[in-house]
Amino acid sequence: MKNTKSVLIPRCLIILLLPLLFAVAGAVSTYLLVPRHYVSRATIQIHMPGDLGTITSPRVPATFLLTQMEIIKSREVLNKVSEIYDLQQRWGYATPEQTHMKLSRMLDVRELRNTDMLGITVRSRDPEEAATLANGIAEEYKRLRKSLNENHVDTSLKALETNVANMKKRMDALAEERDRLRIELGIVDLQPETFDTPETEPYAVRNLRAAFEALTVKLATDKAQYEQASKMSGEQLTEEVTALRKKLKAKIDTAEPTLEALAKQLEEAENKQANARIRNAPYFEKKAEYINARKIHQAAFNELEMQRVKQTQPQMLITMWEKATASRVPATPRIGHIIGNAFVAGILGLLIGCALAFIAVRAKKSPDPADPA
Repeated sequence: MKNTKSVLIPRCLIILLLPLLFAVAGAVSTYLLVPRHYVSRATIQIHMPGDLGTITSPRVPATFLLTQMEIIKSREVLNKVSEIYDLQQRWGYATPEQTHMKLSRMLDVRELRNTDMLGITVRSRDPEEAATLANGIAEEYKRLRKSLNENHVDTSLKALETNVANMKKRMDALAEERDRLRIELGIVDLQPETFDTPETEPYAVRNLRAAFEALTVKLATDKAQYEQASKMSGEQLTEEVTALRKKLKAKIDTAEPTLEALAKQLEEAENKQANARIRNAPYFEKKAEYINARKIHQAAFNELEMQRVKQTQPQMLITMWEKATASRVPATPRIGHIIGNAFVAGILGLLIGCALAFIAVRAKKSPDPADPA
């Protein structure tokens, strides 16, 4: 025991210094050997097409946001950024594919939780380069999004214009056919642009019907009076009654042939009117078809005008909330990383110091073979 203390006590300073030296060495080596990387982030807000960017604007669907994240990381965006900043020559790569792969590894796009915002983060050993590329990717995505939206609007407008033009041709053809039928059938229609149709029953037919109905009522009245007068007998049958009967009989004899003639004329007029309806039916069908086509054309034309107005209005597709700036503090190595490595190195130094001390104790206790017994 005494020998052990005599060995350890002189070496306590070394045992304590070794962990300290190892910790310092671990921290310094981590700080010097681990490459320094700087991180810069540009923050943008995504809007749906037609969104005015107000507080009451609806939330962007999650699928749409994920799609935009993939577009930002797409080859089209990254290759354009690489071309703008001449990254292939700056980084010394032989092919654009190598440049794209490196830029893709440097880029990280994430959704900011519970928002319509995306963070475009670039990691680089050069803080200025990280900020420049983050802002460049955001701007290129903004340009691409605007271009895609304009192409979509132009394509939609052209399709609408073609559709409206085809509808106009069909409407004009129906109007021409409607007018041809009107002239051919001799129809007088003072309102060819509306669903109102000419008088369905001519005045002559109406007058005949009115006269027939009036004469029918009068004849029935006269017959009733005549029958009542015929039932009178005896003293009641005076000369006035006889005269009345003769007068009623004369009226009835005159009215019955007239009523038969009116009935015949009315039947002929109604048949003529029914035949006219059948003959004029193609005109009214074509007129209804034309009016429906005109309404559809007007609706499509209004939609086209509304889309043209929207095209002239500024489209807010992306809002740049925060541009990336060059960071003064490297993201790696982090302070926590340096401290952790120093701690591990210190523990290792302590273990090595203790092991060397015990080896020295064992060497002290073992007898020297050269000493005589």
